[in-house]
Amino acid sequence: MILHNEIYADIRQGDTINDPQFKEGDQLKTFDYIVANPPFSTKSWLKSAKFEDEYHRWGEGIKIGVPPEKNGDYAFLLHIVRSLKQTGCAACILPHGVLFRGNAEAQIRKYLVAEKRYIKGIIGLPANLFYGTGIPACIIIIEKSEAAGRKGVFMIDAKGGYIKDGAKNRLREQDIRRIVDVWQAQRDVPHYARFVPMEEIERNDYNLNIPRYVSAPDTEILQDIDAHLHGGLPKHDIDQLDTYWEVCPSLCDDLFCDHLTRKGYYSLKCNPEAVRDAVTGNVDFRNQKEVFQKSFAEWCDSHRAQLYALLPGFAPKKLIEQLGNSLLAVFEVDKSLVEAYDVYDSLMNYWGETMQDDCYMISSGGWTVQLYTPQPASKKKEKKAATPEDVVCDLLPVPIVIDEYFAEKRDVIAAAEELLAQNETQLAELVEEQAENYLDEGNFPDGKMTDANIKKRMKALDKRTDADEIAVLQKYLDLKGDISLNKKLIKELKYDLLTALVVKYADLSEADIKRLVIERKWFASLALRLDGEMQRISQQLTSKVSALAERYAQTLPEIDAEIADLEGKVAAHLKQMGY
Repeated sequence: MILHNEIYADIRQGDTINDPQFKEGDQLKTFDYIVANPPFSTKSWLKSAKFEDEYHRWGEGIKIGVPPEKNGDYAFLLHIVRSLKQTGCAACILPHGVLFRGNAEAQIRKYLVAEKRYIKGIIGLPANLFYGTGIPACIIIIEKSEAAGRKGVFMIDAKGGYIKDGAKNRLREQDIRRIVDVWQAQRDVPHYARFVPMEEIERNDYNLNIPRYVSAPDTEILQDIDAHLHGGLPKHDIDQLDTYWEVCPSLCDDLFCDHLTRKGYYSLKCNPEAVRDAVTGNVDFRNQKEVFQKSFAEWCDSHRAQLYALLPGFAPKKLIEQLGNSLLAVFEVDKSLVEAYDVYDSLMNYWGETMQDDCYMISSGGWTVQLYTPQPASKKKEKKAATPEDVVCDLLPVPIVIDEYFAEKRDVIAAAEELLAQNETQLAELVEEQAENYLDEGNFPDGKMTDANIKKRMKALDKRTDADEIAVLQKYLDLKGDISLNKKLIKELKYDLLTALVVKYADLSEADIKRLVIERKWFASLALRLDGEMQRISQQLTSKVSALAERYAQTLPEIDAEIADLEGKVAAHLKQMGY
């Protein structure tokens, strides 16, 4: 709470159910807002059976029994309900089982949904989100103010929106934003969100299990027996890719054609190996890429003046909120292969990894840059910078300044390093090839293959009879000499570049820093990430089409004929062998 600048927070420790700390007299204190993540399915939460609870959370007086002692989930939820003002709202994370478990919990659920109508919505979350348990959870939204006129419950099925993060799953930025946007809009989204009328819930006996009300998308692979017998690609499988065909109508025609002999079935126009080329070469797909890049350029243009005008003291959190909202708005305008939330996720990931730190540096210290040499924690002695790799700058990375002002020096160093790599490869190959013949360490004094020992051996050899060995040894020395010269040259070139960098960083104006950070760092990094989204879509479609073609590549009669042919060949070989 201190880190979030809530220094006057009132934090109390105790048994929430049996000895609540927030009270007014002999009753519970009530609040406008409550958020809670109580322990899942607490065992023996009720120290002594109190059917008539003194705080009126359950009991005969409110027509509801005591929650089961082995599952304390509803005890916490009823405590929250009782601790809310009549105009209050609450959100509580509970295990998914509270939505459908029976007996006493079913009675409580009916009380909350039908009689009081306190539950405004339910958000289903992915499994394995929380430490200590892998079971799926849900967020139950309680709102008392509009309970009397409530006509149903708004449900969001967000169980499929996550990313694997080590041993656990994690909600991505786009998953969180999608949940928030859909909840605030209270709009139905196919296979994701739906307002469920109270009558439908009543018909299901107040079972709130989300899959009963929000259907999952059709992702099942149906094995078409007729296609396996007679060939062709089923229409059902191709229709499952309609999200691609809606955006790129000509793409389906470029990939598939009607089967020659079978109505209602299709054939792949190109070889399976050429699917990727067919996708990337399609005119509609290319247009999609151009529109995508144009939309990003428009977003950059709309925020360029704002970013150049950032002054010390600005609020980074407010900035990213504006950037994220406008990015979603730009990419939701046109139907695109890349979802707006995927683009938003790229921005938020870059913000978390890099841009956030940059903005806080600018907010606290302005548009200033300084080179420094990071010191290893284990070394007390200060390290002296000798190459450009030894120095860093957090706000304006060294590679950007090198690319902008010292590209020629960079290319010369790269060429020298490439030549060094070639010489080192040649030396390694020479040693490997001639190890047994001439470059065995046993052939030299003290068993050491030093330059001095090699030169001594060359003097002792006969130029007429040992010419081959002399040539190998001389080549070895020449390559080692070239490598030594290359390393010395690279060291001098890098030191020269480092000196130029130090001078350049000191001379950079605020306008130069802004231009390089905004254009060459922020916008360029985001453009690279978003280009990766288009490549991901291309690869995804290629994989799906290739898998479909492979599924029906051979008919059953063809497989049977191939098996019969192989069996015949094996029988013939066995016969020749005497079996």
